[in-house]
Amino acid sequence: MSTAPTTGPTAPVSRASIGEIATIAFAVALGALALGLAVARTPDAPALRWVADGAAGVAAVALLGLRRRRPVLVAVLVVAASTFCSAVLGAVFVAVVSLATTRRWWPVAGVGVLFVASTMVDEVTGDASRQWWAQAVIVVTVYAACVGLGAYQGSRRELVEALNERALAAEREQTARVEQAKVAERTRIAREMHDVLAHRISLVAMNAGVLAFRPDLPPDQVAAAAGVVRDNANLALVELKQVLGVLRSSDLEAGASVPDRPQPTLADVDDLALEAVDAGTPVRVEVDAATREHLPGLPGQLSRDGYRIVQEALTNARKHAAGAQVVVGIEGAPGGLLTVEVRNAPGSASGHHQIEGGRMGLVGIAERARLAGGQLEHGPDGRGGYVLRTVLPWPEGDS
Repeated sequence: MSTAPTTGPTAPVSRASIGEIATIAFAVALGALALGLAVARTPDAPALRWVADGAAGVAAVALLGLRRRRPVLVAVLVVAASTFCSAVLGAVFVAVVSLATTRRWWPVAGVGVLFVASTMVDEVTGDASRQWWAQAVIVVTVYAACVGLGAYQGSRRELVEALNERALAAEREQTARVEQAKVAERTRIAREMHDVLAHRISLVAMNAGVLAFRPDLPPDQVAAAAGVVRDNANLALVELKQVLGVLRSSDLEAGASVPDRPQPTLADVDDLALEAVDAGTPVRVEVDAATREHLPGLPGQLSRDGYRIVQEALTNARKHAAGAQVVVGIEGAPGGLLTVEVRNAPGSASGHHQIEGGRMGLVGIAERARLAGGQLEHGPDGRGGYVLRTVLPWPEGDS
């Protein structure tokens, strides 16, 4: 079975190999040139000396393979060998440049002293009339040039690595932001779906339970309960399609958009209460005149959150205290706090069929309150009933 060749990592490996080959070729060529010049200067020297010199050059070039892991050791060995062998000159330059890329200046200075000393040993021990100090200046200049080249390469290498790491970090952050946005959108859609469907399905379940457990109901009450089941089932289907339309909007072509469906607001709380009353839950809405005057101008998201909180609270009351009186209280003013309180009287466990709940309603209300910068309080009211109070900040000014 044949496999397709991979092309991803090939280019970086090839560039590194080419650079390494070029470096070794430079060291070999310079060492060979230095050895040739030494042979030309002293033609009477024994051939065995030049053989040993060449072998030392080959060993020094082989030692360069360790220059990145042991830069100080390699530099010291090849520089020391250059005192007696000409063929290691190319390896010396490569080792010094490699050591300078680490930018550890004490080892660089120490190797520099050794480099100058090993290069000047013949000048100092030879004819004193020669201007050895001029040769020393040249040697120091050459060494400084190698160090500068190595420091530049090290700095550039670190810069490239830092830029690569920054690009990878930015890519990871972007990926994380995309995933967070997806999770947040899914959570929002799930919360909307729960708030919408839980309200409708609870009405269906409660009235279906009445029909199942009360076969002795008069025909008009049976028809009314069946009508509630039918209407809320149809509404549940419509609202489910609307929520799923948001999910499918990602499949549209670029530039296309799906208009947001109109969302109910806290100004529609009376209609919500009428729906609950028609379904058999007595609900009374208490809003003072000053607050009701400002409800139409409530900021959009805050108004929608308030509506969904009341809707979920009514659903919970219908589930756990069927038939009990529910009082919805709303108060507040711009620049202050919006307080939404839903209180239900004790329910009768035998009066109506109890509806099973997923225990996610309060979690959804708490999350809405947290995202809006408010807080939720709920629990028994001490008289057998239950109270749910949400306090949300009401910004100054209309939406």
